[in-house]
Amino acid sequence: MEITQVIKSVTSLKIDTTKIKIERVLKDWTKSKLAEEAGIARKTLAKIEKGTAKNVRITTIEKIAKALGKTIEDFKEN
Repeated sequence: MEITQVIKSVTSLKIDTTKIKIERVLKDWTKSKLAEEAGIARKTLAKIEKGTAKNVRITTIEKIAKALGKTIEDFKEN
């Protein structure tokens, strides 16, 4: 039962994609630079920042956060 609750909380995680863009700009990084550092496709990052990406894996957000020196918690919606 506990594992199910954890999975539900992870799948319903709401990310404020504007915060990702802000952190990228503060580092003076292009989308290409962040995508490269995170090990994801630039196109994927662009969709995430625009808010048009569907079903983004939590591991993808973790990679972005790690590349920016942040945690997933830093990108949660308020």
